[in-house]
Amino acid sequence: STYYSLAAQVSEQCWGCEWISPRPEGPLRSCCLVPAIAGIGLLGARLANLDAEVLVSVGSGAGLVEWLFAARFPRVICIDEFYRPIGEGAVNSWVVPQLRALVVADWRRQSGTTEGEGAGDTESEQISFVHPSDAA
Repeated sequence: STYYSLAAQVSEQCWGCEWISPRPEGPLRSCCLVPAIAGIGLLGARLANLDAEVLVSVGSGAGLVEWLFAARFPRVICIDEFYRPIGEGAVNSWVVPQLRALVVADWRRQSGTTEGEGAGDTESEQISFVHPSDAA
């Protein structure tokens, strides 16, 4: 099964919905946005038409949308409370698995430690992760 077919089985109030339209009634709290492929394409095209060079996402959460946009835009900056090490330097489990190594690589780059997985690779330099208290 694909990611989208699995997400289709989960309640809309739990997972959000196609986020361009329609928006479900009622509050969406602690939910993960599951974007439709068409929604990502539409929003990506509109941002590209604006000649966007940098995409800054405030409240990035799990980072799924930002990860999808990183394939299209040269620089993506994600700002959320989830981008701080927890425990022994682990990445918050809320962050999508595809981004976890990139989050660690970004922490190492910011601290000046460049050894290890993802260090110095173009993909890890294209997307950055900032905790709101670091943005000041």
